[in-house]
Amino acid sequence: MAGSLGIFIDEKVIKYAKLKKDKDVIKVESFSVEFYEKENLISSLKKIISETNSEHDQINVNVSNEIYNYFEAFSMLEKKDIKDSVQIDFELLCGEKGYNAKALDTRFILTASKENSDKYKVLHVAVNKDDLNNLTKAFTGYKIGSITPVSTSVSNLIDIKDNESVVIVNIESQTQITSVVEGQIYRVDVISAGMNQILGEIEKTENSYRKSYAVCKNVTVYSQGNSVGAGQPGNEYANDVSPVLDTIGRELKEIIESLLTNVDKVYITGSGTIINNVDLYLQEYIPNIDCELLKPYFLETNSLKVPLKEYIEVNSAIALALNGMGLLNKEVNFGVKPPVELNVKGLLSKLGIKSKKADTGNEETGVSVSEKLLIRICAVFLVLIVGYAAMSLFTIGKIADKNDKVIQATKASELEIEKIKAQEKFIDDKTANYNMRLESLRKLAEQIQGGDANRVIARDALPNMLSQVMFNCPQDVKLVSITNPNDKHFVIVADSRRYEQLGYLMSSLRTKGVLVNVQSTSGIKTDDIIEVTIEGDLP
Repeated sequence: MAGSLGIFIDEKVIKYAKLKKDKDVIKVESFSVEFYEKENLISSLKKIISETNSEHDQINVNVSNEIYNYFEAFSMLEKKDIKDSVQIDFELLCGEKGYNAKALDTRFILTASKENSDKYKVLHVAVNKDDLNNLTKAFTGYKIGSITPVSTSVSNLIDIKDNESVVIVNIESQTQITSVVEGQIYRVDVISAGMNQILGEIEKTENSYRKSYAVCKNVTVYSQGNSVGAGQPGNEYANDVSPVLDTIGRELKEIIESLLTNVDKVYITGSGTIINNVDLYLQEYIPNIDCELLKPYFLETNSLKVPLKEYIEVNSAIALALNGMGLLNKEVNFGVKPPVELNVKGLLSKLGIKSKKADTGNEETGVSVSEKLLIRICAVFLVLIVGYAAMSLFTIGKIADKNDKVIQATKASELEIEKIKAQEKFIDDKTANYNMRLESLRKLAEQIQGGDANRVIARDALPNMLSQVMFNCPQDVKLVSITNPNDKHFVIVADSRRYEQLGYLMSSLRTKGVLVNVQSTSGIKTDDIIEVTIEGDLP
């Protein structure tokens, strides 16, 4: 049975997962999360390899501090010429940004450009050569199968169809958002907000990164701006987590809107999944797209011996291990060093210019001075012609790009108009619904007023309570039922699409003295509707 060990090295944290494959069945043999100090990195890695019995297995690791850039290349060029063109573009970029191109090792992925059908979109990745050398030395004596960015490996976890587009949000020390368009990795966005920021804030109180990580597993976040549950025992750090998730949510929304394609689903993975309700929290930023935790496609949920969230927590390591199971994207494997030199001779050959080397004897080279001058003049004219043609194609492409953007903007405006009409209908339906409920409450109050004078509840208490419930009920909250199981005790069932609206109703009943001893459930979410039960007694 083939074995593959995936090791994801993050700041102060190492995640690992050992996979084994028997025919077409992949199983997770072992996995865990380890904490380390920089000076103990090598010893920690050796300990993991020894404990997983992976001394002779393939080891797949991640690069760190990688730099992502994007270029374009004409689709009519051969791949070797595209490589030369991309290298030139990158060296020009290094000059602009002050990078040392010689200190960086590079790889790139080609995908069809959505903005220009005549070009490829180039996802370019650069890594510091010293970091690569240090990483390789750390695994001296072991078999390294691949060294890749985790951002391009997380797509291994999903069985993506060719016509499917998804976005993967990997919340580790930083957050990497990988956009997969029509089955191909299209772009990677890196956000500084992530677990390093969250754990750093918690560590100021706990004085331990390891303990802060454990404490974070008990944190529960609710909807945006909702403080319900924050500060309660076991959830003291919710207010340290929410701002970071808000930053990720806003960036995620902007990235999806810029993709110019329909996104089928958003997956959440990485250490951020140890935070309870993180998927529901980010869902509110993209209400029209399903958002869920990323379960590796090969896991059989019914046969798991440990909670699924513990597997999802080490998804970065599982994704790297899958590189050793035949899912490796070789274009971004930094474990292999391809040549990056420009093919100048090939370019001259394509221009029809042949060079001759001088013989070792006294014979002439066969090319006179005038011929050399003529060749150089022809070369200059050819370069000018090629440059003019390239500029013309570029200009035509820009014009087509602007036309496409105008069409897209028009479609977006029409879509927004349709959304406004739908919202108007929704408001009208809600108004009719509330009028009906108001009439029901009025009839109920009349029935109560005609009841027995010896009742336990005062004559005016019940209609007053119902009126206050009605006037304190937010617009987005629907009252499902109000029951009186015994004496002065009432049970109110309400639902809404937003946690904060339900929290506002509960808080109003308590602070305005409508009910006393107010309690509520944490809520049950079905599809987009959250239902809570609020209980209390008449004062």
